[in-house]
Amino acid sequence: MENEAQPNAGAELVIPVETYRRDTCSLRDQFAMAALTGLVSNTLIAEHAAKAQLDGEEFPSWVAQRAYQYADAMLEARKARNAA
Repeated sequence: MENEAQPNAGAELVIPVETYRRDTCSLRDQFAMAALTGLVSNTLIAEHAAKAQLDGEEFPSWVAQRAYQYADAMLEARKARNAA
């Protein structure tokens, strides 16, 4: 039971660090994780999102979608660089 995911008091699933495997993430996922770190640590993004309508989305969902948009842009830039 030591390495199994356990729900916390907020009923969210908590996955033990030992079970996380970076090698199962795609390059897109890794780019999105990097972008997500920057997005959530930037207070200006949070302030902008708080003032924006976000098209009815909750903030975490909105930020996650933006992180993948950044990841897609990074992959396109990488593809263009490799094609040159």
